[in-house]
Order: sequence, then C-alpha cells, then structure tokens
Amino acid sequence: MKTIIIGASHSGIAAATDLKRLDAEHEVVLIDQRTESELGFISNGINLVFNDVIDDLSQAATKASDITDLGIELLTEIKVIKINNRKKQLKMQPIKDKGSFVQMTYDKLIVATGTSPLIATRDYPGVDNILSYKSIKESKRALEAIEKAQNIAIVGTGYIGLELADSLKKMDKNIYLLEGSQEMLFRYFDHEMVQELRKHVMDSTIELVPWEFGRDYKISNQHIQAVVLAEREIPVDLVIFPDSIYTNVELLENIVDLNIDNTVADDMFYRTSDPNIFAIGDIVPIYYPHHGTQIFMPLVNRAVRMGRAVAMNICGETVESDLVHKTSGAFVFGQFLGSTGLTAGEAPLFGFSTGSAQGTFPLQTKFSKQQTYVHAKLTFDEETLKVLGFQLVSEEFLIDDLNVATALLSEGVDLRRLAIHNFTFIPQYTQPFHYLNELAFQALLERKKQKN
Repeated sequence: MKTIIIGASHSGIAAATDLKRLDAEHEVVLIDQRTESELGFISNGINLVFNDVIDDLSQAATKASDITDLGIELLTEIKVIKINNRKKQLKMQPIKDKGSFVQMTYDKLIVATGTSPLIATRDYPGVDNILSYKSIKESKRALEAIEKAQNIAIVGTGYIGLELADSLKKMDKNIYLLEGSQEMLFRYFDHEMVQELRKHVMDSTIELVPWEFGRDYKISNQHIQAVVLAEREIPVDLVIFPDSIYTNVELLENIVDLNIDNTVADDMFYRTSDPNIFAIGDIVPIYYPHHGTQIFMPLVNRAVRMGRAVAMNICGETVESDLVHKTSGAFVFGQFLGSTGLTAGEAPLFGFSTGSAQGTFPLQTKFSKQQTYVHAKLTFDEETLKVLGFQLVSEEFLIDDLNVATALLSEGVDLRRLAIHNFTFIPQYTQPFHYLNELAFQALLERKKQKN
C-alpha cells in the first residue's frame, strides 16, 4: 500500500508519522513546496520568540529527521501541479527546476494543503508594510519589521491578534489593536464573558481602537502611512493582519466536491467524493455535532487529530471523526480564556431553545489563605437539558478543566447528570462540589424558579 500526502502541515505530518507507526511496511510519501527547515511551523512562533520561550523561529518547526527517521520518503521544494484521480497519479515539478516534471502514482492520497494569508496578498498587492505571518518566511519578515517599526496596527481581536498584542505590550512601541465589527473572540465567547479581558487590554499599554464604518488606510508610494478613522488618523509604520486566511484547495477543484465556503466536502472518515482521496486539516470544515452544520475554523488541535484518524482508517483501525466542539483556549493579558461547544449567542441560530447559567466560583477551599476564582458559563438545550457549551475565564491556567468540559460535552452530559458528576474531593485542596457541578445545579435552580 502506498499513500502520498500533499502538504507537510501539522495534519499532514501527523498522518505520515502515524501511518508508519501503525504499519512499518506501509509506503508513505510526504510532499511539500517548502524547504525542510519550514515544515510543521507553529504559526504563532513569533510570540514564542517575543516571550522568550524559544530563541529562534527554527525551533517552532518540525525537524526533517523526525519524519525521515521513521522511513517516510520526504520530498521538499516540490510543487504538485495536477491530480489525475482516474489514473491515481500526481504530476509534480521541482521548484528550482521548472522545466522538468515528475509523475508518481498512489493507492491512497491525503490532501493536507492548509491555508494561506488572504488580505495582505489579495487586497493590498505590492504594499510594503502590510503583512501576515503563517509560514516561517513570513514570520521572519514580521520579526524584522516589528523590530524596526514604532507605530504598529494589529487588525482583529481573535486569538492570534490578542496573543500578538499581548506579546508586544511590554515593548517601547505604540501598539494599536483594531477591533472588528464583532466582539472580542466572538466565535468562542458571549459578550459578558470577555468584558474583564477588554478591561485588561484597555489598562495595558495597548490602545484598543473600536471598529468604525468607513475605516480606511492612507497609502502613498505603496506604503500605508495611516489608519483613517472618522475623527482621527493613526500614523502607522506597520499593519499586521494575523487572522485573514483562505483554503488552499486549487488542486482539488473539479476533482472532488467542495463546499460553498471553499472547504472540502468529506464524510465522517475524511473521505472525499473520491473514496481514494482524503482531506484533512484546515481545508476541512468543522461539523457541529448537534446538527451537522459546517463552519470554517482552523484549529491545530483538531488538525493533528484528523491526521491520526485518517492514518487509522487507512490502516484498518476504522474510526469516525471526533465531532469537534471548537475547543480553544489562550492565556492573554493575565487571563485564561477557554471555550468549548456553542455559546448562548450562537445556539439559537442552529435551532436550539437555549438556556444558560453563569457564576463566579472559588478555585481553592475555605481553608486557603489566598483565593482565586473562575467565571464560568454553560449553555444548554431547554428541551432536553443537554449541555451545549462551556466558557471559562480565570487568572488561573485551567487547561485541565477545559479538557474535562470538552469530554463532558462529548459524552452528551445533561444538567442533571452534571450536577452530580463525580469529581475527586480532597478537603485541603478541593471544594466538596466542583464548580461545574455548582454551575449545572444553579442552572436547574434558575430554571425551576422561572417555571414557578
């Protein structure tokens, strides 16, 4: 059996390595346009540099030897030109020798081509001080540009924009965080859950600039000089669009079915409309488990698990995709923000009659001299009482709690079961009831009051 993987992205590398781990005799070929030093690059690598987690961007990439030592054939600086799915054949061309072509056949094909920046390349071609950073090359350029710039505008208050702003706040620079038309982290949190974060941002050295209709850029000689607002202009040396991306699906056009949002249509086993071609990673949409609705939302944690799942399916360890609850988290501006499942704001859009409950709960016992808290919220279906989502905000790093919440969603927990769900109790360390117990019980109490 020979499987070719196009794209040494996070999902592509995971698929390749797990195929070999599952079946040492399986012939695996991993192809990428980039050089060996650029494979599997963590796209927020510049934040790791700014926060002194790593010394060099190369440390945020995957070593080629980690791939080849497993017996995987790694072909870099090779561009796949065409897929002939009738012959199960690829037409490829070396990047450095555009006059020569190479043909290669496959039994199974995995496409993991990921995403690329959009706005900087499409809407402002040739402008020299507008950039995104996803690849290691783009990130190196961003590091150099940020070092030279004094006035920097970051467009968007998604995770990536907030993480970059947080990394830059300690620098002696003027940083403007341009908020979009939607609330901060609107895909993951309801309005009230990010108000403390907003306060932290506004109390920092970052200037939070609200979105305005008609916001524009003053451009002269292919250089953005200022962000133009209704009543002021903000002079800038650099404009960064961290979130703007599009799916790289050109190879699959007219080969397999695509969705209206330019993602790839596949089944629960990551098979496309051609059963010998699989699609994984950011080019595949998230399926909401409650109703099957699809949305485009790139998440690394999801991408690597898709790589493993498709390897298991090809090797006979058949497994359906884990219907994702868009679990995400970050620690920015002194706060942990974790979210999984549906928010109260979006759940009605998918046909749910939605209820919610929220509260602030202590994380230590009454015996503790110092106390920290979590502000938690859950969303549930009024008809079935099934929990649809959790949101956690705290000064404590609650990644384990977020993982527990995600597991509870996967189990289909309802309010009654969650109210009595078993958590470990150690008197000097924990409360008798976990705050997730209390949150569910609070929701039941509020619901009972409303009925009476």
